[in-house]
Amino acid sequence: MRTSLLCPCGMIVVLATLNFAPTAQADLVAMWHFDESPGGSVATDSGGTHPGMLAGDAAFVSGGISGNALSVSRTGNGLVDMGDNFRFGTGDFTVEAWVKTTDSAADSLFVGKHRSTIQAGYFLTINYIDGWEPNKVTFWINGYTDYVNSTCNVNDGGWHQVVGVYHAEGTTDIYVDGALENVETSTPVAANDAHFLVGGIDYSGVASGAFTGLIDDVQLYDNALAPTDVEYLFQNPGQAVPEPATLSLLAIGGLAILRRRSGQVLSRRK
Repeated sequence: MRTSLLCPCGMIVVLATLNFAPTAQADLVAMWHFDESPGGSVATDSGGTHPGMLAGDAAFVSGGISGNALSVSRTGNGLVDMGDNFRFGTGDFTVEAWVKTTDSAADSLFVGKHRSTIQAGYFLTINYIDGWEPNKVTFWINGYTDYVNSTCNVNDGGWHQVVGVYHAEGTTDIYVDGALENVETSTPVAANDAHFLVGGIDYSGVASGAFTGLIDDVQLYDNALAPTDVEYLFQNPGQAVPEPATLSLLAIGGLAILRRRSGQVLSRRK
């Protein structure tokens, strides 16, 4: 777990939890850490029941944002296939991933459920060719007019958290590194039978590599995460958004620690 604060009194975990406590119900449906040992062929879904099968040159490597990571290349046709899952229907949903790349190819798709030429599904991509935004990340929904672009560069060889949030009432959000970058209107998501892929795209029924770089900590939620949820994930790579009951226990524990330390200080002053 990464922290950005230092505190000599040992209360950093409590303070981070209270500062970034999520506000929405954490409806996690899938999460792939890609922490398997090099040489493995299956990515475990620690948040659900949908393991992914590695294909092409996809491999588990060290140096992830949290533990190991997934390495893929477009030329090596590397990707992970999770099957025909996560259609999400007409409800809200959220897609999160960490990426590290300098891929200059147009439409560098790293997470999504979409078949080329079919106006349906969703995906996250860098260098989106139809709404040409070099080095920016795009959350794509349905037709070529339904997308939202980031304003910052994510194609710089560093790790970046990318989050796409779909709201059923007709808007999409794009976050980068915990911050909301842009909001656009959107039509309802049209269902499709393409496979959910990490690092690839479905070309006429054939899963093909579409990204070069590292991918880590892919998460899916069947609700629209709030800004505090996204910030929590950014501050805690490798973790899921806690359930409300867990947050209550953390808050109670934090207050207990604060009270105990306050009592210790008062006793020393007497």
